[in-house]
Amino acid sequence: MKFSKEKLSKYINKSVIIAAIIGIILSFFLEKIFNPICEAIYSFVLQVGDYFIVSFSNATYQEIALGLTEKASYSLLYFIYFALVFLGKIIMDSICDNIDSELSSADNLVYVWNHPEIIPYDITQVIPPENEISSYKKKTSKRKKNFKRFKIFITSFMYVLLAIIIMLNSRQVFICEKTIAAINDIEIVAPYISDYQYKQFKSDFYLIKNKQDYDSLLTALKAIASQENITLPKQ
Repeated sequence: MKFSKEKLSKYINKSVIIAAIIGIILSFFLEKIFNPICEAIYSFVLQVGDYFIVSFSNATYQEIALGLTEKASYSLLYFIYFALVFLGKIIMDSICDNIDSELSSADNLVYVWNHPEIIPYDITQVIPPENEISSYKKKTSKRKKNFKRFKIFITSFMYVLLAIIIMLNSRQVFICEKTIAAINDIEIVAPYISDYQYKQFKSDFYLIKNKQDYDSLLTALKAIASQENITLPKQ
């Protein structure tokens, strides 16, 4: 009734490739499909932040002012996360199956003790004493109960971790989109303004400290675009 390492190894070996494929597919779709959703989510968070956590909102817009800096892709994080979830589920299911198997074996041994006539020889020579079996069953039941609690804790932790990853990804997508929008608008109106105005807009961009600064810059750029009958890309 010992834990079957061979069984666990078999599960893991069969699931590694599947976990990798699932992680790649899910990370791809999260990046391509959820990016607009992520931007909308973070935009809403910032609107709430404007009322409750001003410094949270300001920090985001100050990072926009840094321009397009190289940032790590969250595709790898999504891949690692879902691979861990998949492998973790397989391992925990394997452990649960092993514990259930041990409990089932203990029940069978208790049944044999209560019905010795089904064994054509002295059961005391091949089966542990009934009190030992009962004690083992009690310990195994307790272990199953504790493992269920551990499983609930791990599941909750993984949900929290996913929420953190999504929020960080949402922030990066938001910053990237807003940075590109501002820089593009400045470059689009550049031929229609003086060199001084162009430098002034670039300076204003790099001096952004909060949402009001960002909105003021885009409002000024839209005003010039409207005067020159230029259609700026939608944000």
